[in-house]
Amino acid sequence: MKNSYFIDSENILSQCEFHIDRIFNKKSLPENIFNKDYNNLLFFVFDDIFSEEFFEYYNRYLNKNSFDEFIFYTLKPHPKNYFFKHYDFYNAIKFPCGLNYEHYNALLSNFPSENIADSLKLNSNEFIITSISDNLYFYCNRDLELGIVISNDIEKIDEISKDGIFNTYEDIKDYTEEILMLKFGERVIPAESIEFYSHLINNFLEFGDSIG
Repeated sequence: MKNSYFIDSENILSQCEFHIDRIFNKKSLPENIFNKDYNNLLFFVFDDIFSEEFFEYYNRYLNKNSFDEFIFYTLKPHPKNYFFKHYDFYNAIKFPCGLNYEHYNALLSNFPSENIADSLKLNSNEFIITSISDNLYFYCNRDLELGIVISNDIEKIDEISKDGIFNTYEDIKDYTEEILMLKFGERVIPAESIEFYSHLINNFLEFGDSIG
């Protein structure tokens, strides 16, 4: 069953795609996946994006900047190739700023009601949170436990860094140390993971130094 906040119009989905595609180049992680104009970054741990603290902060930010809504747009699984074929709506949601956290969390957790395993909170391997009128983006990758705040406006990145609403890392090396501890604890880190995160560090090391 569809909820009215989920996007079911291909035209609206295309508008979201256009807004989101502008930040990406054609590369894949561990390469730098962002266009050169969007080179102001902060790193954070993936699970923090679902916290009430993040939701309340982002709503305040949107209201302060006179944005009426934001979108949760799933990159993988692909909205057209998978989700729409099964449910006749896309795995993308437009949230009005007036929603509270409980409603937001319910939309992410309880739909599609016929198959909760496909809910966006469980089955969104990569996604973006942004306002279609804004140049601030939150990129999230579940498999890598990776979150990145991206903007072409350094002042917006500075504001998030100094606000402290969740733990952010200006240095990719600090983030990598944290995430490897979360993923592996005291266990031996597999060689392929060491290689992947070494490439990630090398490709993103230049970013963060510009943050004041």
